[in-house]
Amino acid sequence: MQVSNYTLAITAVVLIFICLSPSYSQSAARDVSSLQVQTDSVRRLSAGINDFGFRLTKELYSAPPRENVFISPLSVHLALGMTFMGAEAETETEMAEVLGLQGLRKQEVAALAAKLMERLKKNTDVDVSVANSIWSRKGFQFKKDFLKTGEKFFEAEIAELDFSSPEALETINNWISENTNGKIEKIVKKLSPLDVMVLLNAIYFEGPWKDQFKEENTTVQRFHLGDGSEKFLPMMSRSGRFYFLGREKFKLIRIPYGNNEPVAAYVVLPEEKLELGELIDNLDRKKWEDWVSSLERAEGHLVLPKFELRFESKLNDPLKDLGMELPFDRVKADLTGIIDLLTRNAYISSVRHKTFLEVTERGTEAAAATSVKISLTGLGPTQDDFEMIVDRPFLFAIRHEETGALLFLGGIRNPQKSSKY
Repeated sequence: MQVSNYTLAITAVVLIFICLSPSYSQSAARDVSSLQVQTDSVRRLSAGINDFGFRLTKELYSAPPRENVFISPLSVHLALGMTFMGAEAETETEMAEVLGLQGLRKQEVAALAAKLMERLKKNTDVDVSVANSIWSRKGFQFKKDFLKTGEKFFEAEIAELDFSSPEALETINNWISENTNGKIEKIVKKLSPLDVMVLLNAIYFEGPWKDQFKEENTTVQRFHLGDGSEKFLPMMSRSGRFYFLGREKFKLIRIPYGNNEPVAAYVVLPEEKLELGELIDNLDRKKWEDWVSSLERAEGHLVLPKFELRFESKLNDPLKDLGMELPFDRVKADLTGIIDLLTRNAYISSVRHKTFLEVTERGTEAAAATSVKISLTGLGPTQDDFEMIVDRPFLFAIRHEETGALLFLGGIRNPQKSSKY
């Protein structure tokens, strides 16, 4: 479609964190065909992560309707992926289907997770940190193969703690704080006598825009909330060449980080009459990939809110609604690949997720943490010039460019407001 000069007002923002695209040394490029196979394999895992991310976002956004939803598909997937290594029988099948791992053996999933984390860390322009850990209750015998897989492929820190001691909870939450640069200070609220393991993932991202916004161009402007009301927010603005897509029901723009653009932010702005929830409800991985591949270079003007938000949610019910029911079932869950006791059964008692996001003239800082608690039973055409003003709800994502993995994804109805559910 032809896009003439116009203003894009963002009422509901979807923020998508862009994927990293590290460069390779000459020595690493010697076997091009081998590298391509590795890249394609990692993209296979990234596709599963992204598909899971879009479906989880829909669940969180729709029931009940929420003001802001901002998650890290990668963080949740890695935490559950470590847990998946100990799932057996029908529990394994359910987790594979929900996580998009059908057709992959556990060894393949673990190897691909290792390759993906390696790719994410290979960059100098931006700071991307991915960390995993497995904390077990002292006095129980856990499967050695499970712990070795976590340590070798997920690079997880393995530690045994006295869960009955107050220091255990402090140790676990301190680990999260340290691995999110202090942006997320607490993910586990308590440890009960029946809790025997906590699996953690932490992600931290900090990246400067390739072309930064000038602070003197930031002005206070109206932002239109989803309920029809308005609030005044600091709005950053910049003109230049962007990768942009303008379609009948939305506009999509790519904003890269770092000189080599290893990671980029994607902002999707629904047209004024389209509610953000409707856009998210109709969005899936394939449609997202089509949008991204259709971006074209265009000269234009962007107005984007400067904001900070936090999001927190327990994921038990959304994951069950997606089809992951057995792992949470006290009687039917089969996590015997983690621990196998004759008289008691292990199951997932809690999955919690927290995120932090700050967008400024300089760039973006984001963090995510996911905890999985294991417990025992009791005993188009060329674009013309454009203007995009994000002054209503929008979609925001951060994507790793080489692998396509979505680091962060969410719908923003009210910037600068933290959400806890």
